[in-house]
Amino acid sequence: MSDEPNDAPAEPRLNTDVAIVGGGMAGLAIARELQGRGRQVLLLDKGWHPGGRFASRRLAGGAAFVDHGVQRFILPSAHRWWSGTSIRRVRGVEDGAEAMLATPARTFVSALADGLTIRLRHRVDGLRALPDGQWLLRSEDGIPSCQAQTVVLACPGPQAADLLASAGLEQPDAAVLRYRPRWVITGSVPRSARIRIGDLMPAMDGIDRGPEIPGHGRQCLRLQASEAWSQQRVDWPEAQVVEAVEQALIEAGAEDLQELHAKRWRYAQAASHGESVELRRAPGLYIAGDWTQPGDADRGVDRALTAAAQVISQLIEGAA
Repeated sequence: MSDEPNDAPAEPRLNTDVAIVGGGMAGLAIARELQGRGRQVLLLDKGWHPGGRFASRRLAGGAAFVDHGVQRFILPSAHRWWSGTSIRRVRGVEDGAEAMLATPARTFVSALADGLTIRLRHRVDGLRALPDGQWLLRSEDGIPSCQAQTVVLACPGPQAADLLASAGLEQPDAAVLRYRPRWVITGSVPRSARIRIGDLMPAMDGIDRGPEIPGHGRQCLRLQASEAWSQQRVDWPEAQVVEAVEQALIEAGAEDLQELHAKRWRYAQAASHGESVELRRAPGLYIAGDWTQPGDADRGVDRALTAAAQVISQLIEGAA
């Protein structure tokens, strides 16, 4: 029996065994593991690049890249997905040590995404169970819908909750859906620039200079706004944020600022909580991500990969 009205033309659809919504760390880890086990996997992400909060911005026509997302993170214990990528430890030698990327985030993400089937700029607007037990992931604006036997919602909690609601399913408790927003501002300054860092505090709680831009006599500049500053301006347009930060930099002694850009991470960090969230929401439907796991906000990568490992285990056991 068709799920389409009799008078409606059949819409073009993508068909796959496993559809994963969200190309962040949890989505990439699940896709890599399942594809390696012979499953047909399609990863859908609404952004321009996979990687979620691991993201870079090009400066000086590609002469350098500056990360405007995650830089430092807690090295996860589920580290097998990181083989072949470039990570260096900041301190500590055991699992749980603080680590950071030794290459631009885009290079790191490219290694994780290599060989995967990924559709970018693909927003999923709704979810519906089909009579044959499969799931229909509906999209609008000319984007083809997708039909899959198994769906994993590896997107931020509020987005996953909306998709669950569209399928008539219970939403997770509001306590696990809270996020901390962040604005990150990037650009470049002359290598000789003298900036009074203290003048930018406490509005900016992360300020980094470097790497150098070869042949330009300039350095990359990255500023991470504090949680409070970001929350107060979370709905500001990017141009207004750039204008405010540029003025603050000039007052702090910066000159010849170039290529300033502001990136709003509305879902920068899943808030700390102690809740246990059921990952299997219906037959063939799972959720994953940092927000699904108890723990501290600064352990987002570890929490995301813990959720990924649990979903993978359930899917493997279900296929056995």
